[in-house]
Formats: sequence, C-alpha cells, structure tokens
Amino acid sequence: MKRLMTRNPVPADRNSFFFSPLTLLGLATGSRTVGPSDASPLNWLGETMSAHADLLPISTTWSRTLVGIAAQEVGSQPIELHPGSPRDLLDLAIVTWLNLSGIQITGKTAPNGILDICHQLLEVAATTEIELQWMAQRSILLLSLHHAVSAAIGGMELHSSNPTDFVANICRRFPLYIEELKRRYNGRESFSVEDEYDLQDLLRSTLKLHFDDVRQEEWNPSYGGAQSRSDLLLKTERVVIETKMTRTGLTQRKIVEQLTVDKAQYKSHPDCETLICFVYDPGRHLGNPSALEQDVSENIDGMRTVVVVAPQGL
Repeated sequence: MKRLMTRNPVPADRNSFFFSPLTLLGLATGSRTVGPSDASPLNWLGETMSAHADLLPISTTWSRTLVGIAAQEVGSQPIELHPGSPRDLLDLAIVTWLNLSGIQITGKTAPNGILDICHQLLEVAATTEIELQWMAQRSILLLSLHHAVSAAIGGMELHSSNPTDFVANICRRFPLYIEELKRRYNGRESFSVEDEYDLQDLLRSTLKLHFDDVRQEEWNPSYGGAQSRSDLLLKTERVVIETKMTRTGLTQRKIVEQLTVDKAQYKSHPDCETLICFVYDPGRHLGNPSALEQDVSENIDGMRTVVVVAPQGL
C-alpha cells in the first residue's frame, strides 16, 4: 500500500488495482485490518475511491458487488446495488449470498423476495451448465446453493444464517424465554433475572446452542483513559453483544450516553464488525424504546450497530 500510494491509481491504460474489483476488495480489507495501527492506507484508499467514483468498474453485478463491499470497508461513498431482475446463475447466487450474509450494501438486493430468488437459483442451476471463471464466484455459488437447498427441503429459516439478525431476534424474544423459565414443574424454584449478570449468563448459554465460539469479557482498547470489556463476543462471526438492564434511576438519556461511549470504544476492537446492544427493560422504565433503537442504531465507519430494546410490543 505504501508503494501504491505514490502512484497514479487511475492511469490512462487502466493497468491499476483500481480497475480490478477483486484486487480492490483485497486491498480495502487489508487496509481496514491494519487501520488501528496505521490509518493512512485506509484513508488514502477511501479518498481515492470517492474522488474517482465515476471510474469504478461496476458494469456487472459481480464487479458492482465487490466494489460495493470495498467501499463499505474503507468508508467511501456507498455503492448502490440495483441488480433488478438477475440475469444469470451468478447474479442469482450473488443476490442470495448478499441477503444471507448480512452484508449491508445500499440498494434493494432481492426485489422479489429472498425465497423467490432461491427458487430461481435452484431452477437455473438444475438446467444450466455451470461455467464460472473465478474461485470466489464458485464459492459464492456453493454457499448460495447450500442455503437454497436447505431452505427448500428442510424448512430452515433463511435468516438463521445471518448472525446479526439471528442474535437480534433472540434478544427481541428473550423476555418470553425468561417468562417461561419462571413456570417450573410442581412449584419448583423459578429462574429469575435480577441484574445484568443473570442476563449475561442466560444469553451466553442460549448463544452456545447456536454458535461454536462464544467468548465472555473480551477486553477493549482504552478509550478516553478508561477501559471496558464487551459482555459477549461471537469470535468467528465478529459480533459483539453488549447487554444493559434498566432500573430505577437509569433513564433513557443515560442509556443513550452509555451506548454512545460503547460504540466509540468498539470501533477499535479488532473482532467487532457488528455491535448488538441488547437493552432489557422488564420494568418498562424507558419512555420511548422505539426512538432509542432508531437513534442509536447505525452503520458507519465499517461498523454496524444494532440496538434491541425488549420487551417491546410482546
């Protein structure tokens, strides 16, 4: 990257990484990885992509997808993905994969619904000779076909392969789970959630049913002279779950302030691509939980933040 930064990224002969979507994505991912120790490659690549956005190679769904993810990695202006009606097997596989992987690219990636796309993918794959040039394309096709077949014959829910949505759904319905734990056989002592430690223990045990590597108390880098630690980390999925439990005196304003600090800290966490903030509000202390979710949730600087307040609407 240091060598590339001294060269013209958009030469007239187009003999540059800038015009190779897969190379561009590799450089973007690498630059973001080393960003905490040296942000100059990440900043330069983001500025370069923004300055020459009109020259980006986005003529096909494949190239547009790679460039779109690269733009997200470096914090450049978003690349909209509007595939319309997928034209071939690769287009169908890409749209399926984008929706299943949880990658956030501006634009509607499944205009007819993910189930319809999966059905089309299976039909085309069964009737078309598969000729894909790149290993990356074959990998995406394999993953998409795996999920499409599983959904078709096994009745699996497609969202279960999206770790962010899956964990958020668990948090959303967690109060129902806690209520069930209170109903014990023959009057036995019920399980209860008295504080955040109880909440963390139950959530960690539940996540262990679905994820192989669930870690607790991962230390975060210092921020503003203080250190904190994430409550739960899904190492492979690069998802951090921060839990809060409301109580008397812990107002909505204070919750927002705490979550704002948490977001700033987790931006430098090497394993945090998504931060899920689960706010458990059994006493209904929050005045406007919907506003809390909308105001604090965001997707910026390469990190997605999702806030779930529950119980709410259950």
